[in-house]
Amino acid sequence: MFQPVVEALRRVSNTFDIRVISLCEFRGLNTPVELFNQEEVRIEKIMRTSFRRGSAGSQNRNLGYTLLRRLARKAAWSLTLRKRLQTCFETRPDLVVLPNDAAFPYDRICRLLKDYAIPFILVQEGVRFPLPNAEGDEYGRNGASAIAAWGENSSDFFLRQGVKREKIHLTGNPRFDSIWRTDWNGKAEELRRALDLDGARILALFTNPIDDQGFCTTRGKLDLVRTFVDRLEPLFDDPEFLLIIKLHGREEKDDYDEICSRSPHAGRIRVLQGGSTYSVFSVAAASIVFASSVGLEALLFGSPLGVLEIPGYGFVYDYVSSGAAVGIYSENNRIRDQIELLMKPDARREEQAKQYVRRNLVCLGAATERVTELVLDQLRVREMRK
Repeated sequence: MFQPVVEALRRVSNTFDIRVISLCEFRGLNTPVELFNQEEVRIEKIMRTSFRRGSAGSQNRNLGYTLLRRLARKAAWSLTLRKRLQTCFETRPDLVVLPNDAAFPYDRICRLLKDYAIPFILVQEGVRFPLPNAEGDEYGRNGASAIAAWGENSSDFFLRQGVKREKIHLTGNPRFDSIWRTDWNGKAEELRRALDLDGARILALFTNPIDDQGFCTTRGKLDLVRTFVDRLEPLFDDPEFLLIIKLHGREEKDDYDEICSRSPHAGRIRVLQGGSTYSVFSVAAASIVFASSVGLEALLFGSPLGVLEIPGYGFVYDYVSSGAAVGIYSENNRIRDQIELLMKPDARREEQAKQYVRRNLVCLGAATERVTELVLDQLRVREMRK
């Protein structure tokens, strides 16, 4: 999301000192240094090596686990993160750009920036909806000088959060610019060959850490997927039917391999970790999500979208209520009918999906320029106040 903005800023002027401060290793991921020209952009890793791997999902949702998690975060901040971030900010930046101001450790980073009187822009990282835990409730409320929102739906969210209208700027999302401009046909053909997909009618399930989000325990999430796979049984009567399960980067492939190995149709299920999400859209007849921005990406690709019901919470976000997606009831034994409905062409739903994308993503193809302009405007304001 930030890489194209960094490139645009470099094109505007070579006088910018641009630093990328990476929390990837703290999240159990690897910093994608290859995305940046390291001669022009300084990359500073908060952790030298990966701190943890896999999902950090709420294995238990009792008080003891919650207290333990809070203590772990407090220790991580006090013993490691704060000191390293303070070192990063010793040379005071004129402006910081963040994707989040509420989830740990971004909430602490915002307090640190406030103490140092350093302004920051919040660039919306994903679709916004209420979470069962409190982490998402403060999103947008922690003092950003400006917010780069994806579209009208996002603007409404930030207004409900109490953000002043003049701080909200409709920019779209630079990541969607590059997705939209890329020809995925070549990657899709590579995927077809690699997974032996020729002639298959493909349903794609895109998982995400709904356990991290507080909707369930990790076991509950895996049980939900297990039930879903079991109830697809009648669809495998079609010899061309095939299921792809595309994992989020923080999930463990072994967990899903174990689920699929128990299916009598394991040979027609592919579990993918890594690789291009967008290539999967290109080969799938339909896509299903839990609760993530991937649903919006699927609609952008024109992929028919289904949303799997999360027990106790229903269909998360407004994909289904808007008419842009089909609700897939997790406890319903008639899942075959629901999937067939999803895969069947529906002109009305297709039009609603297009309207949904327009409302959620403004400036498609020009979002990088909009966010870059916002950064430059905020730097000018900072300069005028010096």
